[in-house]
Amino acid sequence: MSDGAFAARRSTGFLSLMFTLVVGACTAAGAYFAFDNLYKSERRAVESRFALAVARVGAAAERAASLGISLNAQSTLGEVLVREAALDTQGIRTFDVVDAQGRTLFSSDERRVGRTADRATRNVVEHPIRNDLGQTVGRARLEFDASPIEQAGDRLARQLLALAWPAILAAVAVSLGFGAWLSRRVIAHASDGLAFPGRGRLHLGFRGSLTALSGVVLCVALGWIGWQAQRVGESEITPDLEEKARSVARASAALVETALEAGVPFDRLQGLDEHFAGVRAANPEIAAMSLRASFGESPAQRPAGESGGEPFAHVVQPIEWAGQRVGELQVRVDGAVVAQPLRATMIDMAFLGVVALLMALELMALLIGSTAARALNELE
Repeated sequence: MSDGAFAARRSTGFLSLMFTLVVGACTAAGAYFAFDNLYKSERRAVESRFALAVARVGAAAERAASLGISLNAQSTLGEVLVREAALDTQGIRTFDVVDAQGRTLFSSDERRVGRTADRATRNVVEHPIRNDLGQTVGRARLEFDASPIEQAGDRLARQLLALAWPAILAAVAVSLGFGAWLSRRVIAHASDGLAFPGRGRLHLGFRGSLTALSGVVLCVALGWIGWQAQRVGESEITPDLEEKARSVARASAALVETALEAGVPFDRLQGLDEHFAGVRAANPEIAAMSLRASFGESPAQRPAGESGGEPFAHVVQPIEWAGQRVGELQVRVDGAVVAQPLRATMIDMAFLGVVALLMALELMALLIGSTAARALNELE
């Protein structure tokens, strides 16, 4: 074998191996980032659910403060905290209202009153309580149990690991096989004195063909991982989004019942459009909200429109007044919210993978030497 032929074989083999390693590494990174994305989505779903409860308590304290009742004199806040904590006894550990110095004024656990709040923020959701001048006079503070999130994370990791290994191995095998096939083909044509196939038509050459095929393999592998991760994520995150929908429905139903108790007729409720639109703007996973009367009328139905995804959770909260059910509030959750950030992550990984392939192509000449690079140029 001549020096030129040996250099050509070495350069094509080295480049094929380099591209295979890039494809495998990017596929593995895509699987990891898919897990990271789903784990963060799981945590956001739980935290945003508790954030609604914290915001309700904070708003109640601010309304009382606007009437001249100082925060430490709002004795009914203790009952509110106990009632809110009772709605989710499995998830809420403590629910407190603390002053600006961090001293606990009211709590769902009376033993905590008077203590200084912990500085931990990992599993804590807070909402500032401000006076009419915008000064922070306290905080509504909820500490939740993160063990369900960690358990869900472990399940996600196991399922995605089981899905990722076959995809990584298949991507590496296919990429390596394509590289070997292209290498043999280009050397065989060079031995026969022929140009590399496709030069006259597409002018890709060995390196261009290898880059294109590796990019296709990488995109297919990442697409498959993203599709499987979306399926796994929806099965894990759906219960948390359903619970959040129930929290939204309870809070909105409470506002309607308050208006009914104040004497506002059901068919003359005002501000529903604005309220529903505000809830949906702050919670993009809420696909639609509607309020229906028991006698069939609907003062507000889907006022802010519907999301384009398929809702996979539908929650109905009854509206009661004077001991009778006068209507119901419906909340639907959009399943596409889980998939959107996951798709974006997979697209980013595919883009980075293609960039890495192009960088490997440019670095190839430095790594294999000028003789092998010239031999590869002659082959093409």
